[in-house]
Amino acid sequence: MRFLAILFITFSTLYATLIFTPEEQAYIKNNSVVTLGSDYKWPPFDFVDKNGVPTGLSYDYIQLIAQKSGLQFKIYPAIWAETIQNMKDKKYDGLTCAVKTEERDKFLSFTEPYLNVPMVIIANTNTNDIKTLDDLKGKVVSINKGSYIHEWLQEKYPSIKLLPSTSNEDSLEMLSLGKVDAYVGNLAVSTYIMNQYLLNNLKIVAKLEEFQTSISLAIDKDNALLFNIIQKTLKEISSKEAQAINAKWSKALETSKELLNFTPTEQAWIDTHKEIRYVIDNHFEPLEYLTKDGNTHAGIASSYLTLISQKTGINFKRIPTSVWSKSVEKVNAHEADMYTCLTRTPQRDHILNFTQPYITMPQVFITQNDVKFITDIKELYGKKVALVESYAQSELIQKEHPQIHAVVVKDIVDAFKAVVEGDAYAYIDLLPVASSYIQKNGFSNLKVSGISKYESKFHMALRNDWDSEGIAVLNKALDSISEDERNSIYNQWVQVKYDKSIDYTIVFQIAGAFLVIMLGTLFWNRKLSSEIEKRREVELALQELNKKLLIANQEAQSATNAKSNFLSNMSHEIRTPMNSILGFAELLDEKIEDKKLKSFIKTIRSSGESLLMLINDILDLSKIESGKFEIITKATPIKKLLREYCNVCFTRGTKRSKFRVTDR
Repeated sequence: MRFLAILFITFSTLYATLIFTPEEQAYIKNNSVVTLGSDYKWPPFDFVDKNGVPTGLSYDYIQLIAQKSGLQFKIYPAIWAETIQNMKDKKYDGLTCAVKTEERDKFLSFTEPYLNVPMVIIANTNTNDIKTLDDLKGKVVSINKGSYIHEWLQEKYPSIKLLPSTSNEDSLEMLSLGKVDAYVGNLAVSTYIMNQYLLNNLKIVAKLEEFQTSISLAIDKDNALLFNIIQKTLKEISSKEAQAINAKWSKALETSKELLNFTPTEQAWIDTHKEIRYVIDNHFEPLEYLTKDGNTHAGIASSYLTLISQKTGINFKRIPTSVWSKSVEKVNAHEADMYTCLTRTPQRDHILNFTQPYITMPQVFITQNDVKFITDIKELYGKKVALVESYAQSELIQKEHPQIHAVVVKDIVDAFKAVVEGDAYAYIDLLPVASSYIQKNGFSNLKVSGISKYESKFHMALRNDWDSEGIAVLNKALDSISEDERNSIYNQWVQVKYDKSIDYTIVFQIAGAFLVIMLGTLFWNRKLSSEIEKRREVELALQELNKKLLIANQEAQSATNAKSNFLSNMSHEIRTPMNSILGFAELLDEKIEDKKLKSFIKTIRSSGESLLMLINDILDLSKIESGKFEIITKATPIKKLLREYCNVCFTRGTKRSKFRVTDR
């Protein structure tokens, strides 16, 4: 690697000595870095990537010049007006990419152009009154501030109201939002930005033959040595090397295909049909459909229509309809002029003129998950199949397979619902359409059960009372769409890709098995997620209950402690006088001889002792509550118990004459 680097430096030095003068060689040796200003938003020529690194076609030329000359370059991207001012202030040695004007020629020297690109006028797709620069008089036109077009229009067309912006991207965005009437700019830059940011409501309305963008490197007028070095190096770039750079950015530079060369009769037809009314199928995703707001035409057909509008200058206006059958009625009544996505049938040939097909797709069988794979449409004989009203494939299936029991529905949405709800056994539609509806609508109980032998080819179609030049214009526009553009459109709208060379039976068997596993996994995950959620709710409720129980337990414990303290204090207060009563009763018993009085004293002592035992039991209540006190049940002579009770109550009872003395 080190050897190759040395060899490259040696070769570059030897090469430089062959084309540069000694003064120029000394300049290369003594000037380590050449500074160049650039536009940070002028794709594909000058711009910065997402990391802020300079890139673009001019950057590739600068790299090649560095290799051939030995110069080292440092590029400073900025807003173009600031870049021009910095160049005037001599903060840079030159500019990577500039167009010569009278004003700039005062302080810059321009190399021979390394690329020529035409200028165009861009307007909204519903604009029909702009074809030349003269048509812009009195209108508001967005323009990149400080650009060569800005200077040129100010000088040549002062009646145009110019609205400068900081970049071409901002200018086109203002046009897309309807803030200005038109934009004038470089064709390559315009189409690059329109494609990059999907500005589908804009179109090219005119090509300015009298004004080309001749792109050069521009060097400080006071630095003749540097200018000569770069000019000589540019001449040494071979056509093969230039083609390699241009090929890298070819998609943006395919200018010849943007505006087509129509015959006089074709151009006359365009001039008399500046607006064409069209209808669509609102639910034919991803081929064509309405977005959620119900106002925007989306899908593959919409992208093709946008390109055709840009290439022909025709404005296409959608006529709203609720269902497909209403779209058919609109065209039949000449309230609409065109279908954007239609299959061809003998019946339709009588009332429509068709373009060449621009979309071809296979048809598949859609069923519920428990249906086995279908290898032939004959397996649907005797079964109900959903068919959309006024669809060509519906007419064809009914004609060629009358054994199928048709369930006619108004649109695709109802067809899928019929299969989901079991009103139909199957539905036949395009693979991308089926995949899109199953995925986006969450039809987890549906699957693609096989591929049919039918292919659908889709055309654009005009009412047949119009001249044939209309179809010629559309075909010419369709022919000009490159393969890269077609693939880009397809990949933009279609998520499921397939290869016709594959055995679809095996593919669908594998895909079906995978789909079943995937759906089963999704179902189990959803169920598991639901169980986890329920368990979480129960755990939260349990935690809340435990908190409440803890609080209640603490309150109960507090109450128990208060009760125990109360009982302890009360028992102590009662025990003290009770001990006195028992003590005096015992002394009195010793002094008295009368038997009757002795029996009274005995009763006092017995009752006192019972009360004392009760007090002790109250003190032991806390032991019972804590499980430390065991209650023992034992037999007690009932006669003895009653006699003691009678003795206790005898005195009070006799006073109230409530006692009756008996021997029993």
